[in-house]
Amino acid sequence: MRFALAVLILGLGVAHAMAQGVIPSYGTRVDIRYRAVMGEFPTEEKVVPPAYPALMRRASLEDTVAFTLTVKADGSVAEVAVGEAKSPEFRATVLETLPTWRFRPLATKPNAVKLRGEIRFRIIED
Repeated sequence: MRFALAVLILGLGVAHAMAQGVIPSYGTRVDIRYRAVMGEFPTEEKVVPPAYPALMRRASLEDTVAFTLTVKADGSVAEVAVGEAKSPEFRATVLETLPTWRFRPLATKPNAVKLRGEIRFRIIED
């Protein structure tokens, strides 16, 4: 009887901790794929994946968000366009992150390169 009670109390404690986000039962992964639509393929200097939105992670939601952007001659990003997403949180984090990307300055003409790609947010079970 004492053993069963201890297991029940321990189980309730773990369930409460998981509900509070203290003990994650899964991980997340953000994959980025893109290709040059026109011009040379630029060399990455700083391409950081967007953060997985916390609310979406807690709800175990996944999504894939399409995007296009232009890499200017100096390697900075301009003309960012983001497709629809299942949740505005996914779309917002992609819109926030893409302008921060940096590439090496372009060596040849044209003076800009258009990239098209997708960012996939996935839940990875432990």
